[in-house]
Amino acid sequence: MSWDQGSAALLLATLIAFVHGWSTGSLIISLFRSSGGSRRVTCAVVLGGLTGTVIGGRFVTHTVLFGETVSAEGMMSVLTITFLLLFLGSVTAIPISYSHVLVFAVIGEILGSGRPIGLQSVLYLTMGWVVGPFLASGLTIATHASMRRFISNLDILTVNAINRLSLYAVSFFMTYVVTGNNMGFLASLLKGIEWPVAHLLIALSWVLGAFFPGRVIWDYIAERVVRVSPQSVFTAAVGSSATMLLFLHLSVPTSISHYILASAALLPLQASLHVIGWRAVFRVVAWSALTSVLGLFAAWILRVS
Repeated sequence: MSWDQGSAALLLATLIAFVHGWSTGSLIISLFRSSGGSRRVTCAVVLGGLTGTVIGGRFVTHTVLFGETVSAEGMMSVLTITFLLLFLGSVTAIPISYSHVLVFAVIGEILGSGRPIGLQSVLYLTMGWVVGPFLASGLTIATHASMRRFISNLDILTVNAINRLSLYAVSFFMTYVVTGNNMGFLASLLKGIEWPVAHLLIALSWVLGAFFPGRVIWDYIAERVVRVSPQSVFTAAVGSSATMLLFLHLSVPTSISHYILASAALLPLQASLHVIGWRAVFRVVAWSALTSVLGLFAAWILRVS
């Protein structure tokens, strides 16, 4: 990749990071503030975003899924398509998954070049995208039950202190694994730009995006999918983050919003099916699938044309 191509790719990557922070970073901040968090949660998110991308994302690599099969020109197409679709989703409040769009665009570019997708790639993506949401939901339900038993024997002041400390710890942990997984994968696509330069620039751009005002996916979940208690928010965050940590170590980009959506939707099943807005859940899934396929075909067409 030439210097001009490398600079353009880095610019596109930082723009993607900004939009990702705009949607996912603000999701995390909104998520924990809605459950009683303070401005210190924002500080935890900033610290998590910086350390997660630079440290947690250092060893995340796209070669686990795709090897060294994407050309410099193809990577420019992939990054451009990803940015445009993410930006469209952010300005229209349409729930779009960054990880799905990016990975499907890479797949489209590879298929357009006439190369096959390996069985390992299909297996890993199936684990992260199909099994992952159910794993996150299972961990959420188990954590929720354990937490209720634990706090039932504590006094109010102790419970309040634990809640506050947990908010800061979990908001940092969630941001760390999200940025390590998603932004680390993004940085690995930039050929010729070594760690920590690309990771640090992407981290700073992500943090700036997290403070950009706008509607976030958590607003959509809270208004149309299900209303959950602060304790449920906490347990959904723990279950989703623990699941994402697994795929961080596997270098498989996954969607924290989908994990939270699945956890928030399935946790109330212990009580009632009627509190869940299933139409809204299906709408999120449909938009994610549609934009992912759109990204795949756009990259494929640019490759073969």
